Parts: sequence; C-alpha cells; structure tokens
Amino acid sequence: FAAANQARPKLIRNQFGGTMGGPILRNRAFFFFSYEGDREIDGSTIVDTVPTLAERQGDFSGLGRPIYDPSTTAVNPNGPGYVRTQFLNNQIPTVQFDPVAVKVMNAVLQKPNQPGLINNFVLSPSSTIPANQYVGRIDTSLSSRDTLFGRYFIEKQDQSVPDPFYLGGSTDNISRSQSFVLGETHTFGPSMINEFRVGYTRLNAIKDIPAKAPAFAQYGINGIQADSSVKGIPQFAGSELPTFGDQTFYPNQKIPEDYEIKDNLTVIRGTHTLKTGVDYRHQRQFFSISGNARGSF
Repeated sequence: FAAANQARPKLIRNQFGGTMGGPILRNRAFFFFSYEGDREIDGSTIVDTVPTLAERQGDFSGLGRPIYDPSTTAVNPNGPGYVRTQFLNNQIPTVQFDPVAVKVMNAVLQKPNQPGLINNFVLSPSSTIPANQYVGRIDTSLSSRDTLFGRYFIEKQDQSVPDPFYLGGSTDNISRSQSFVLGETHTFGPSMINEFRVGYTRLNAIKDIPAKAPAFAQYGINGIQADSSVKGIPQFAGSELPTFGDQTFYPNQKIPEDYEIKDNLTVIRGTHTLKTGVDYRHQRQFFSISGNARGSF
C-alpha cells in the first residue's frame, strides 16, 4: 500500500551468534556459553486521512457538506430541535480556533503528502528490533556420586515502533527476560538416584512513549495530575481523523516472577521403576499501568 512516489518498505533480518565450551578443571568441571543476536528492520505502511492544508486554515469549502458555527446554536423557532448558522463559504474564522488545538495540530497531526480528501497521508516507517540472548552453564563433579550444574539465561529486546501521530513519533517496547537454574544429582547406588532443582524466572516488560517529560503546560492543557511517569500529551480521537497524541494506557510495566523448588527420587526394583517427588512454585505478578492518566479528548 505504499505510495508510488515512496520507497518500498524494508524487511531486513539478521541473525547471528555462536557457542563455546570446554573444560575448567580436567575431568571435573566444564563450561558452556552461547550468544545469539537478532537485528530486524520491519517496514509497514500507514494509510490515513488528515486535514488538507486548506482545512488546517479553516477552509472547508471543498468538503461538499455544510459546516455550522456551534456558537450560534439556538432553539428552533419553527419546530422541535435546534438550528445553527452555517459558516460563510464553509470557512471557519481563525479567531475561533482553540489555541490548544492549533498547537497540537501543528505538533502531531501530520500534513497530507498525497492529493485528495481521503487517504491523503501515506507513510512507510520501519520498526527496529534489536535483541541479544546469552546463555551460560557450568557442570561439575563434586564426587563419584554427586554432580552439580548451574545455568543462567538472559535476553534483552528493545523495540521501537514508529507512529507519526504520536508526539515522540514512536513507542518503545523494552523487555528483559532472565532465568537461573541450579541442579544437583546424587546417586545412591545403581538402583536409586535423586535430582534436586532450584529455579528462578523473571520478565520485565515496559511499554512507553519516547517523550522525556510532560508537555501539557506548553500546549495549554490543564487539569492533569503531576506525575513524573506521565509524559507527553493526551490522546485526541475524532470521527474522521486518525487518533493522535500519546497512548492513554502508557506507561505500562509488567514484571512476572516465578520461583521453583523441585526434588525427584527414582528407585528401580527389578522390572519396576518408582518415582516420587515434590514440586513447589511461588508466582508473583507486578503490574503498573496508566489508567488514562493524561486524559483524552
């Protein structure tokens, strides 16, 4: 859906990495390490309808339907309902523009880059998705009957999703996932073995706008509570315009955690194998979500 005069959206993905392992102590301890990197550029096309240059100046003469002055609303003297007076030549005087609306329109609401009244804005921005994944593991023999291992995993991903109708031009999705496992295996004999595991998993996912500070005052928007985490401007939605401004539910942070302790005992008796054990898990969820804290219009 890209316009003919615009470049085709890109899709570029590079995946790379490597592994390495070897002994730490001969026949006793070993290490393993792996790295995987992803670099992705993902283009998408936005097609939307924005006010024409004339409409941004209050000139709706080319719209094809009347525009009425809301300040002239009065009771219909000839029947039920209300009547209003149409703007002369369908042109709204600039003196009646709301100063907040003018500032927001000039800062966020994009100008058309295609002809016509409908689908006159086309843009093909690209999301950037860099990700890095690391895994480390150590195995060691404590004795002829005991082995121990530890493994640590971490993955980091920072995604920037462009949107020309946000104040900062994009949203940021940041995630950090990590886990740690420690395990010990004890051999009682040829017919009995015990496996013990302790594990921890954590995810920290944050969605936010790139604006660094609140911008309410500079646009003349009042009545929003002061909060250092609430930045940008409110979201504006109209029936025939794209939604613009900043997301109502950002910032949005979620941190689920999982703790696990597990022990398994295996016993072999003749042709029978018996297994028993315990698995204990403790899960915790943390959520911090903005509930329309910056307001919306």
